[in-house]
Amino acid sequence: MAGRSTRSNSADDTNPSNETADEVARQLNTALPNLLTKLVQALKGNRVNQREAIPSCSIKTFRASGAKELFGIEGAVGLLTCCYSPVLGRFKKVADRRICPDDEIEKLESEFWNHKMVGSDIDGYTARFHKLARLVPHMVTPVSQRVNHYIRGLAPEIKAHVTSSKPATIQGTVGMANRLTTD
Repeated sequence: MAGRSTRSNSADDTNPSNETADEVARQLNTALPNLLTKLVQALKGNRVNQREAIPSCSIKTFRASGAKELFGIEGAVGLLTCCYSPVLGRFKKVADRRICPDDEIEKLESEFWNHKMVGSDIDGYTARFHKLARLVPHMVTPVSQRVNHYIRGLAPEIKAHVTSSKPATIQGTVGMANRLTTD
C-alpha cells in the first residue's frame, strides 16, 4: 500500500490550498449580498403575512366582540365567564335555537319591547335593558336600533333631552341619561 506524502512539492511554487481559499472567498463575497437580500425580503414578507393572519385587537374590536364586563368582584366564575364569553356567545346562539321554546323567546321579546324606566331608577333600567338585549340580540342588532330602543324606554322628562342630542352610541346615550337623572 502506497502511503501519502505530507511533504509539499517543492517544484510547484503555488499552494493549491491558498488558491482554493481565495476562490471560495471570492464566491462568498459575490453570493452573500444576494442571499442576504433574499433572506431579508423573505422575512419581511412573512411579517406582512403574519399581520394579515393575526387580527389586531383594539379597544373598538374588543368592545364589539360582546365580551362581558368584569368588575373584579365576581370571583373565578365571573373571570372565566368574561374570558370565554365570545366563544360561549356563538355556542349560545346555536343552543338557543335548539333548546329555548318559541313561546319563551316571544315572552322575552315582549318584555324587551315593553321595558320602561320606573321613576328615576336609571341604573335598574339600564341593567335590565342590557340583560334583555343580550337575550334577544336580533332586536338590537344595528347600533342605531339599540340606541333608539333605549331612548324609547326612558322617562318622558329625560327622553326629550336625550333624543335632541342625537347620540350615536349606546355608551353616549346611557351616559347622557345618567347625567340627566342624577342632576
